[in-house]
Amino acid sequence: MKAINKKAKAVFEKMTEGMTTVCSHKRIDNAGGVYMAAIVECINECDWGLIFSIAHYYEQCGDLVSDPEMTFLQGKDGNVYPLSFQQAGLGIYQESVLFGGDGNPDKINVRLQKDHAVFAGQWLVNIKEQQGL
Repeated sequence: MKAINKKAKAVFEKMTEGMTTVCSHKRIDNAGGVYMAAIVECINECDWGLIFSIAHYYEQCGDLVSDPEMTFLQGKDGNVYPLSFQQAGLGIYQESVLFGGDGNPDKINVRLQKDHAVFAGQWLVNIKEQQGL
């Protein structure tokens, strides 16, 4: 799997700092409403590490809509790997890593997973700049 770049990894680590258990979460909103808050959640754990969701949300007709949401594996090897991308308002949902019955990564769409890593590299740096991290 392709890991996110070093700059993005540093931002990811700052955003997930102190989040070591499933169900831990935080809202990062340092921009005074100028930019969308970043919502960070530890959503699962597998043999390879912790799985996190990072998202921006907006409200539409009373529902929260991701804009976008990505999931990441914080690997025990020290790297961070994108797993999925969702842009709900546009009907986009992409899983680049599928999990098997044992709860661990099983199938990888190498090209899509690489695309997710490239996008995450820029997106996380943008969040850093927007939120003053």
